[in-house]
Amino acid sequence: MKVVALTGGTGSAKLLRGLAHLTKDLVVVANVGDNYWFQGLYVCPDIDIAVYTLAGIADVSKGWGIQGDTFNALDQLAKLGGETWFRMGDKDLATATIRTTMLSSGKTLTEVTSFIQKALGARVPVLPATDSPVETLMDTRAGTMHLQEFWVKNRGLPRVKRVRYRGAEQASPTSQVRRALARADKVVICPANPITSIGPIVAIKGMKTLLSDSGVRVVALSPMVGKGPYSGPAGTLMK
Repeated sequence: MKVVALTGGTGSAKLLRGLAHLTKDLVVVANVGDNYWFQGLYVCPDIDIAVYTLAGIADVSKGWGIQGDTFNALDQLAKLGGETWFRMGDKDLATATIRTTMLSSGKTLTEVTSFIQKALGARVPVLPATDSPVETLMDTRAGTMHLQEFWVKNRGLPRVKRVRYRGAEQASPTSQVRRALARADKVVICPANPITSIGPIVAIKGMKTLLSDSGVRVVALSPMVGKGPYSGPAGTLMK
């Protein structure tokens, strides 16, 4: 059974752990809309959550980062007056550092992610949905801000008027994503935030056509329990 899973953050990670035990032919297509430049480093939270989970090193208590990580670099950064609202552990910073270095040398995000995945021992391929920049932007009453600024820095408090996926219309699925979907027997859309995790993936030009033309069953798992989301801002944003 060849399965392709479209993934976002922590909710997706929980399902990935199960899927990885059910099939030996799993490919993960990860959201890139929440990728963010922090202190000169290119951070890919949803990609990293998937990789860390499949490598067996994710901090499941927090839902992000690496188990047992320390925060010495961020503590020192605070002493120097730097911004530390985006909490990243020392090992997590190492991931972002090698990614930024490789991207600056001309590697694609797909190539870099494959390198990190293999280096950390994750056997399941994790593919960025696109190698082009896509940003999830929140138009709020406090101004326009990146998703990370809205959710992490401002704790999701600003009133949201609109959500946009900047760059999605100019982006395209990678050849690796196209090939994975073409050979899939099943496609699973993981229980991630429909607006900020799955939305940026399917907004990429040509992605919906790839999914509908694949000819296989596409199953979406809802992140909702009862009348609201299990966690996060999904309910507020969907309203």
